[in-house]
Amino acid sequence: MSRSSIPHLSEREMEIMQFLWDHGESSAADIASFFLKTNKQLRNTTYTFLSRLIDKGVIKREDPGFTCSPLFERYEMQFNEAQSFLKKVYDGSFRDMFAQFVSMQDLTKQEIEELKKLISEKKDGV
Repeated sequence: MSRSSIPHLSEREMEIMQFLWDHGESSAADIASFFLKTNKQLRNTTYTFLSRLIDKGVIKREDPGFTCSPLFERYEMQFNEAQSFLKKVYDGSFRDMFAQFVSMQDLTKQEIEELKKLISEKKDGV
């Protein structure tokens, strides 16, 4: 599956992906136990979300033990979700989104300098 075909994930699905990126390959039982301990969802709910993630092709399941691992890196999913947000909220205009975020955020001088550096590097093709 290419980056352009990564499916959109719900908030709960993204939380499971975050768990897998932070903990690596894990059994479904361990994932369900984690979310049960944090009172975020019941065991059966976690299994339902795992099944959805498998069906969407973003995690793989291996037996025995219903072991799950992500098929995409964190940065790939973050970029995909950011692109989806950009299209939905800003009609695909990065400039409009960036302008609004910069004008409405309290940025430190260091953050402003870091943004300038990123833009300069992009402009220079670095």
